[in-house]
Amino acid sequence: MPSKWDIVSPTKCAPLSMIDIKQRTLRSKGRLYNSVKERNVTAEETKGQHETRTWFDVPKPCRTASQCNRCLLKPTTSPTKAVSEVLFYSKQVQTKAIRDGIESESSIIQTFENETVQKVHKSGFFLLGVSPERVMNESQIVEVKKIVLEGESLNDGMSRFGIYKKNGSKLRINKNHKYYYQIQQ
Repeated sequence: MPSKWDIVSPTKCAPLSMIDIKQRTLRSKGRLYNSVKERNVTAEETKGQHETRTWFDVPKPCRTASQCNRCLLKPTTSPTKAVSEVLFYSKQVQTKAIRDGIESESSIIQTFENETVQKVHKSGFFLLGVSPERVMNESQIVEVKKIVLEGESLNDGMSRFGIYKKNGSKLRINKNHKYYYQIQQ
C-alpha cells in the first residue's frame, strides 16, 4: 500500500489532460491544508532531514523552495527539463560537494552558534516542503551551505559562488542568487 507521500501515477508518454491536471491539483490542494496536528507530526518526523526516509518522501507531492527556484529563475533552461526534475522524473544526483556539505553541516552549525551566541534547533518540514537546516525562533531560520574552499576566505567564497557581489571594496548580497531566493520564500 502506498504511503500518503508516494506519487500515485507513473510518468505518461502523452501530456496530462485538463481533467488529470484538475484532479491532481485538487488532491495536492487537499494535502496543503493538512491539520495542524498532522503538520506538527510531519515536522517532528523529519527533523533528522537527510538521515530519515520520511524527509525524502514528504516533498514528493509538494514543491520545495529550492525546486520553485529551479522553475522560475532559469529562462534559458528547457521548461520540460526543469519540470521533469522538479517532479522527480529524473534521477536525483548527489555530488562529492553535496556529500561534503552534509558531512560538514554539524561543524558549520557549531561555528555559527559560537560566533552568534545563539542556539539553533533541528528543523523538519513544517511548511509546504520547506525544511531549513535549523531554526532559531519563530521568525529566524538557518540554512547551511558549505561554499568556502580550503585556504579561502569567507568573502572570497561568497563572491566566487555568486552569493555576494563585489562592489569596489564592499560586498553586497546578490538578490538574484538561488540561495537568496530559496530563503526569501
